[in-house]
Amino acid sequence: MTQAQLSDNQVVLHVSQMVLHFLHTDNLYPLHDESGAKICYLTDMIQMAEQAGLKQKEKVYQYIGDYVLFTLGVFPESLEKPRRPSSATFYAYHGRRSYMAASELQRRSEATQLYRKMADQFERCVLGLNWFKQYTNDPFYQYMFREFSVSI
Repeated sequence: MTQAQLSDNQVVLHVSQMVLHFLHTDNLYPLHDESGAKICYLTDMIQMAEQAGLKQKEKVYQYIGDYVLFTLGVFPESLEKPRRPSSATFYAYHGRRSYMAASELQRRSEATQLYRKMADQFERCVLGLNWFKQYTNDPFYQYMFREFSVSI
């Protein structure tokens, strides 16, 4: 993450764990509406967070921040799909806003600090994930990963 000038170990660890968590596609959409259907749109996620009880609100806002960061960092092209046309600016605003909301709802000082750092360094985290995606998609590195049995 040095390319994105991310040197805070707490932020780098959170981003790394978030990427590993979302690599399991079942973890990508954990929120469900009253009927049990997965919530897949950011606006619906935000609405759920705003209507959630106090105990669930912090978790939903943290998830939204992580989901937006993952989407903008690893799959920004998904924002251009016909059924989901959204701007990266809209997503980034709500990612930062969600991390700040989670920090305000958190009672543990360590988590509060982490969420504030995530909000403050949001764009750098996106750049770090963009770099990670380019790096892992490069044919040379893909060859080297296969050759030396490195899995990502």
